[in-house]
Amino acid sequence: NMSQVAYHQTADEFAMIPQTFDRILIYDAQTRRQKFELAGHEANITTLQYSLDGQFLVTAAQDGTVIIWSTSTGTPLHQLNRHQDVVNAIAMHPDGQQMVTAGIRPMLVKWDIATGEELASYMAPQGEELLPETLLFSSDGSRLISWSNPRGESIMSQWTADTLDLLTMDSGGRVYVGYDPSGQLAWTGGRALPAYANDPNVGELVLWNIATGQQQIRLTEGFNWTVLSGTNIAASTDSLVF
Repeated sequence: NMSQVAYHQTADEFAMIPQTFDRILIYDAQTRRQKFELAGHEANITTLQYSLDGQFLVTAAQDGTVIIWSTSTGTPLHQLNRHQDVVNAIAMHPDGQQMVTAGIRPMLVKWDIATGEELASYMAPQGEELLPETLLFSSDGSRLISWSNPRGESIMSQWTADTLDLLTMDSGGRVYVGYDPSGQLAWTGGRALPAYANDPNVGELVLWNIATGQQQIRLTEGFNWTVLSGTNIAASTDSLVF
């Protein structure tokens, strides 16, 4: 039983958080044999992310601690204690050398992965704190993008990647449902089923350029529902499935 899984193709291994939330298990992807059991967090583990080259695994916990592990030895290299409360998301910069953690007080911290050095931070004004549920960089590495859902209101925010200066707290109310692996495109719409009969807000799967926020293409206009899985799209009218 597991809570989260992260896979790295280059390292050919995957890491998982079991439902006890107290440790990380790393397995060889080919043999399915356990390589390491990582125990270092004192609070429940909330998220994990591999560095782009697979040399490091980064984990975070409810007490705000972040640990950078060596994937070759399973040993902790750096413990980062900048956040005062839960860390909920981690994003890796396209250069492979930097990352950002999202949590509470401060909301965002940018780090050098190899050294654990803090490079920048963003402290939200009083009353405007958000806890990002999704965090990623634009493909060109210039922007950091988050998706939060405070009080049931979906908000997509953007910052400069270098200094974590806030660009916009809410990018026009648009909520990206998912992202392609390269981080260049995101999509909206395409819920699997309508919320009610004749629901007009389903079916149109739209692709957006993350860096510019511009619409790329409306893929399934006129369909009742769509599902995107990898590079495949299933779309349906009342009587036909494509």
